[in-house]
Amino acid sequence: MNFIDAFKTIIGLFEARSTIKKLAPDAVLAKGGFVCVPVGLVASRLNIPYMTHDSDAIPGLANRIISKKAILNATALPSHYYTYPEEKSVYTGIPVAEEFLSINEYDKDNSRKNLGIPNDALVVLITGGSQGSTRINLAIRTIIIRLLDENDKLYVVHAVGETDKELYDGLNTDRVISKPFFDNFSSVVKASDVVITRAGASSMAEFAALSKACIVIPSPFLAGGHQLENAKELAKAKSVVIVNESDLTPDSEKLLQEISKLLKNKKDRIQLGEKLHSSIKLDASEHIADLLVKIASKES
Repeated sequence: MNFIDAFKTIIGLFEARSTIKKLAPDAVLAKGGFVCVPVGLVASRLNIPYMTHDSDAIPGLANRIISKKAILNATALPSHYYTYPEEKSVYTGIPVAEEFLSINEYDKDNSRKNLGIPNDALVVLITGGSQGSTRINLAIRTIIIRLLDENDKLYVVHAVGETDKELYDGLNTDRVISKPFFDNFSSVVKASDVVITRAGASSMAEFAALSKACIVIPSPFLAGGHQLENAKELAKAKSVVIVNESDLTPDSEKLLQEISKLLKNKKDRIQLGEKLHSSIKLDASEHIADLLVKIASKES
């Protein structure tokens, strides 16, 4: 931690104290990220019970700092993956927004209609996270013509992020739908047959809830190696296809092969999606809410 970080932390403590005093909560949920550190420290000082929650396969630094004074440490995976005391650990899974919790043929058809995609198409969705991923974007751009030529029913929907919004300029086809981001992302996911994604825990939970076949390209550069660990656990369960970042250069041949294999085999897509779906707890939000009520009521 440098001087600026220390200064920001001190400011955060004062702001957290002011906010907590104003809100007077009965309990606090610390979801991770360094913003939770001042909140957890102040809550502990004011004797307000709090619970941490980790979405990733390894606990984040912020939650590790404040976990000792927490009443409970909730986890995305079974608690034996974490270093928290067993008596304080509870496996809840990852909360998923309601719009990701159900899908039927009407949802899928309507989602495709809104995107201008035929119902009988094969749809690949590419997303590199909220900011996009230039490495993934360039890899897809390298192989996109070959993918489209291989399958005349293929449509590609690509959330490219702001940096690469001109990625497909000059590509003369109506079978590539590209935007910096999509407002109704759950609808876009429902329209897809195959998803190419990073290994962010919350995104993977959303794709799992909708039973999507995923090709996962974990980022090796994020602090703590969270995505690499997330991908490792998914790979152990054989619930995703893993393509390493190093495989994206020079010609992205491995990525092309994995996409092509899934597009050609519906059975494999279904099995992969079902395995991923079985890896999550669909009642995570309710479970966490119940625990918070108990903590607030001093029943835990």
